[in-house]
Amino acid sequence: AHLEDKNEELSKEGTKYTDTIYTLTLLIDLFSLELRQMQDIYQFSYKMAMHPPFCFVR
Repeated sequence: AHLEDKNEELSKEGTKYTDTIYTLTLLIDLFSLELRQMQDIYQFSYKMAMHPPFCFVR
């Protein structure tokens, strides 16, 4: 019976571990998405600033 308890505890720990990893991957995905969008916005505004009507913005 003692061994079974240990196994249950271990599987609980394992689940916690996978949950943490899952959350981390989600966060990293979100973060890289944000970064990509920021790059897009940066490139876009840079292009806009280079266009004649927007030159005065700089």
